[in-house]
Amino acid sequence: MVAGAVLRARIGGDRVMRSQLDHLVQLARQRNIEVRVLPLAAGASVGTDGPFQLFELPKPFPPVAYVEHLGGRLFLEWPKSTRFAQAYDRLREVALARGHIGRADCGDRGGDPMDDLSGVRWHVSTRSSGGGGNCVEAGPLADGSGRVAVRHSKAPDGAVIVYTRAEWDAFLAGAKDGEFDF
Repeated sequence: MVAGAVLRARIGGDRVMRSQLDHLVQLARQRNIEVRVLPLAAGASVGTDGPFQLFELPKPFPPVAYVEHLGGRLFLEWPKSTRFAQAYDRLREVALARGHIGRADCGDRGGDPMDDLSGVRWHVSTRSSGGGGNCVEAGPLADGSGRVAVRHSKAPDGAVIVYTRAEWDAFLAGAKDGEFDF
């Protein structure tokens, strides 16, 4: 589970951010790892008191929780691990579905995993390179909301980001001004 706000925090500069996001995407492609993102709209109330890891073991063994904090490291077994298992279940209920990592920062823009993308008329960005590199495509949702969907053209079944019209216009202005040139 990753909080959507963490994906937007600019720590370490653009190169570090890009590397960290690329690493998350690579992890998410592995069969034994599931990366889920908590949207900003979920708020803080669903979360926990801090990061933890939950090890789910084969039956009949209960889960074991692992916590790192300023005071050290701690493994918690049953019954204390139950609180962490319940917190994980609550987080999972509000997290975005697997494969919707790109919708991490949906906030008020919608970005619901159930958005109907079937009517989107995709257009490849003129800034995309012809060498198979930065292949970005976008298109308006057919629901009349003015929202715009964005995805990687080489991975049409991959993650999609959905922006409100105002967010999309701000993004385009930033792209034209070179704000995102890394």
